[in-house]
Amino acid sequence: MNSTTFNTHTNANYAGNVANAVRQLFAALFARKPVAVTSEATAEPVEVASWWMSSAAKDLEARSPILAVELRYIAARFG
Repeated sequence: MNSTTFNTHTNANYAGNVANAVRQLFAALFARKPVAVTSEATAEPVEVASWWMSSAAKDLEARSPILAVELRYIAARFG
C-alpha cells in the first residue's frame, strides 16, 4: 500500500502560498488507487467501444468518408 505524507509549512508570503498550492495540485493529480483488472471486466468495454465506433462510422459515412474508414479500422483492431 502506498501512502503519502504531507508536511505543512506555514508561509505568510505569497510565494509560499503558491508553492503550497502547486504541491497540493500535483498531489491531487497524481494520487491514484490501484485498479484490479480482470479479463471479464475488460471484455465488455472493448465490445461496447468497438460497436460504438462502428455505429459512429455509419453515421459519418456521408459527411466524412475518410473518418468513417479510420473508425472502422480502429474498431476492427479492437474486435
